[in-house]
Amino acid sequence: MSDEAPTSTEAQRSMITDAASIEAFNRGPITKYFAPASTCQDVMSYDGNMYYGWGEKGLIDTACYPMGTLTSQDIVDRTAWELFYYSPAVCPGGWDTVTKFETGVPHENLLTSISLGSATSAVLCCPSDFVYFTNGHVCTSSISQGASLNFVIPSTDLGGTLHIPSPSPSVYISPSHAYANGIIVMWQSSDVSILRSATSNPSPSRQTSIIKTTGNPTGSSPSNSNSNSNLPANTSLPPTSSPTAPAETMTMGAKIGLGVGIPLALLAGLALGWLLFRRRRPYGQVGDPPDYNERGTTKYAHEATVPVELHAEPPEMGSGEQDKGHYHRHQLQ
Repeated sequence: MSDEAPTSTEAQRSMITDAASIEAFNRGPITKYFAPASTCQDVMSYDGNMYYGWGEKGLIDTACYPMGTLTSQDIVDRTAWELFYYSPAVCPGGWDTVTKFETGVPHENLLTSISLGSATSAVLCCPSDFVYFTNGHVCTSSISQGASLNFVIPSTDLGGTLHIPSPSPSVYISPSHAYANGIIVMWQSSDVSILRSATSNPSPSRQTSIIKTTGNPTGSSPSNSNSNSNLPANTSLPPTSSPTAPAETMTMGAKIGLGVGIPLALLAGLALGWLLFRRRRPYGQVGDPPDYNERGTTKYAHEATVPVELHAEPPEMGSGEQDKGHYHRHQLQ
């Protein structure tokens, strides 16, 4: 008979309660109005999936995320996105509050959390039309069949120089998803006065999105959703003013094809011809967003739905290869 104590296969969960340890994850305040550049959502980054604001190690666009007290070099490493928050802060302009954290802010491994006191509010902010997906801060948005997106395929050469080509249009022949790093913001009632300037847009402008959200994907579990404001309704701080689209704002159907630069009739004809051609060879069925694995600063999918471009398909980048924990990226020639 063995004297060994029984072992548990259940992962151990922990809560960080020490104030100094919690403060170490604070990226700093957002006390001035911050709105990401429109290009962050108008032009996606493609690397097996579509991403907002680049998202891979070394490819963070600082125009897409508030810096707080950090520099761009402080957030390019993957570990900088494992557990973080901004405080005191509110959501960026045009972003939505998609989840309210009740007791703690989770690490991306969902095993460790930052403890929240009763006086502290914490929410997850996602870009417009994105919803919470997984890992505490990862957001996702549905791409409708027939949607046209502009994208780039960033790459780095052997010397480490980043190369970002001109955007290319792509039309999806089946539904898919895009992903983004959301941000977590915290505040207390005593912060209201200093955060008022962060909730007022000094130069309102109309913002549109080329991605259509159809609801929470399988696997998402927000504890509280409030997509119409940047803060929950139970706070005394006024919500960040999001640009209000006029009544004649184009529908998703009207947006399809924007940026392609050809008449709608020709676009439809090309798409029909492409679909007839594609019927001769099977292609993978698209379902819920795939599971994530680690690659760079975001969680990358094991499988991807490659966008089909009317003029040319994105060049093959190859699949990620794991070698002793290091990711080898296939570079453009």
